This record gives sequence, structure tokens and C-alpha cells, in this order.
Amino acid sequence: MNPSIEIIPISKRIDDSIIHLKKITIGSGSPRLFIGASIHGDELTPIAVIWKLIEYFRVSEVKGTLTMISGMNPEGIAFKKRVDPYFNTDLNRVYPGDPEGTLPQRIANAIYRIAIEHDVVLDLHTAGNCIPFILLDPIEGDLRKEVEDLALSMGITVLDEYLGDKYEALKLGNSLPPQVLKKDIPSFTVELPGGSNIDWTGVNVGFKAILNLMIHLGMVDAKKNEITETFVLGELGYRRYDVFANRAGILENFVRLGEFVEKFTPLGVSRDFVGNVVEWIKSEKTGYVISLPSRSIVYPADRVYLLAVKE
Repeated sequence: MNPSIEIIPISKRIDDSIIHLKKITIGSGSPRLFIGASIHGDELTPIAVIWKLIEYFRVSEVKGTLTMISGMNPEGIAFKKRVDPYFNTDLNRVYPGDPEGTLPQRIANAIYRIAIEHDVVLDLHTAGNCIPFILLDPIEGDLRKEVEDLALSMGITVLDEYLGDKYEALKLGNSLPPQVLKKDIPSFTVELPGGSNIDWTGVNVGFKAILNLMIHLGMVDAKKNEITETFVLGELGYRRYDVFANRAGILENFVRLGEFVEKFTPLGVSRDFVGNVVEWIKSEKTGYVISLPSRSIVYPADRVYLLAVKE
């Protein structure tokens, strides 16, 4: 099945060239799945997942409609920046956007309006040196159960988002999934390894996980893919938890992705130029290692590790 590509004009640059999104559609009818990739310009693994899906469906049938926007922050990607390069705005904090607002607000609104025409919405991101995982926003009731079932069908780790004040402080409620959830449409975030460089293991896992979801939705006739390339935490009830550095230093890491660690166990040690210890980095909670630092130099308030911990 060959995809159709629609150009969605957003605005114009100073040279009169058009800033636009590319809406990729494969198939027709229900169910309708929307996948958005790379709202952050320094997260490229999701774009390669879209490539694999396009190639797969050139020779395979989809029952229903698969809609994708690959590169939702085109100017950020072009300028090698996470944010919008003109306003320095995180596009993933301005949903549902405004069709008459700033460029970031217009892009977010165009994506939002397309997304809410679908039955399920995925937002693909990267989280550096991590295992692939799903983040669920705080919701309750029947919609929560539906979202959990869809997330678990993908076959990768599923975590709950931050709670309360931290969720609000980071303005996570203005990212795409929680805004779509307000329309009673199941939606969640998928975090894959990588960043400015594509992580190809992450691409393969992301592709297989999305096919698993489509199999679950009845959109693809195939056997479910087993995820063997990475650690998978196979139960609900875990939440993401950050471990921060308090001092600047050069890090020696002690743990592996997927490793179970007890609270107060050293995860790593930070040293100065001559090897003196400046900080032992420990977690105040027990959990599984979800992401490791992407660089060896750490600074105060850097998130060094991400763990999955029980409530």
C-alpha cells in the first residue's frame, strides 16, 4: 500500500518559503491510529521508526487508517535544536496550540487537530541511553483501563508519569497525550533510546512495538512480535523517578539498564580531575534502572539516572 502525503502549510519564512508538516496516510476507515514523531528537534530515532512503518506497509495491508507526521518540529530539526529555533519554545508544552498564535502554537494546533480525528494517538520521543518505555498520564476510570490495555499490548515497559506538583511544574499537561485524553481518546508517550543520533536497536523495538499495537487493534494480520532486544518490566504500578547529581564531576557508572537496585545503593561515583570523590550518586528508592547518563561529565541538578519505582 503506497502512502499518500499531504503538505500541511503552517507559515512562511522570511524568504517566503513555506514552513510545513507532512501528513502521511496509509489505508482508510476504522480503526484510526495517529503517530507523531519528533516534536523535539534533537530526537531522531522516532523518524526512522516512521521510515520502517512506511516500508513495511508498501508490501503489507493495513485494515483501517494509519496517519503519521514524521518530524513534527521541522525547524528545530533543521537547526539541530530541541525547541523551536525562533521563539526558543518547547513545542511539547503548548498543546492544544493556537491557529493564530506564534509559530510553535500554530504547529502544535495543526498536529492536535489532526490527532483528535483518530481513535488512538501515540507520541514518539527519545530519552537518551534508555530502555524503550511508555509513559501514562494521570487519568482514571474506563479510559485509564483502555489506555493501559493498549500500552501493554505493545510489549515494552509501561510507567506512570510524575505526580502532582512535579507534573504541573514541568507543564506536562500541555503535551499532546493529556490534551488528547481530554477528548476521551486513548493516548500515551513512547520513549525510545537515542537523541541527535538514531539508535537503531530503538528503531527496531519501536517498530515491533507499534506493529504489536496494530495487531491488538485488528489493523494488521500477523503474529505478535516478542521484544527480545531489551529489558522489559512486565507489570504495571511503576512510576518514573529521577536521580539527580548535586555536584559537578566526572562520572563512573556502576549499573546496567534493567538492573534492579535497592535504595541507597551507589549507582555511580563522581570524581574530580585527580580522582577524588566529589559525590556518591544514590537513589532514595528501590527500583529498576530505566536510563543511564548519556555523558560522563555531570553538573549540579543534572538528571543522571531514571528509575522505575513502585508507588
